[in-house]
Amino acid sequence: RALAAGACGGQEGERVLGTALGRGALARGICLAGANPIFVDVNPNTLNLDTYCLEYVIRRLSREKRAIPKALVAADLFGLPCNYTAIAEICARYGIELIEDCTGALGASQRGRRAGGFGRFSVLSFGERNPLGELGRDGAVFCRTRGDALRIQRARGDACAQERIG
Repeated sequence: RALAAGACGGQEGERVLGTALGRGALARGICLAGANPIFVDVNPNTLNLDTYCLEYVIRRLSREKRAIPKALVAADLFGLPCNYTAIAEICARYGIELIEDCTGALGASQRGRRAGGFGRFSVLSFGERNPLGELGRDGAVFCRTRGDALRIQRARGDACAQERIG
């Protein structure tokens, strides 16, 4: 999350939008990028990011003449992907980069697209409290473009990442 948030512009002092319900790792990842999280409430029926609340937070920031965050980390929960059709539309309208945390819906799909295929970046965490816990305590970042993959590689300083790009 930190690498993806940083690659989307979540630098020191910037703000990044994030889902209010989920693991503390979401806020931690945003903070590790040097950014400050702004939490968006969830829909009580799905427990995923509420698109009406997302729109409200963005409009409120705009009315208050505060900078619109450059990125949004939307976390899928309980096997259900967020409403990415609406979220992507809102993000495009305001110039916000979408980062999908698909750990909670790995293997699920929405409108024929698999979880992990909606954002500019998709992240998976391999923590002990999720289905991928046996893989260790790290994670993975999936990128749509080679340029983004190289940006993540540079941020990590990982020479081995070059072999995985392509």
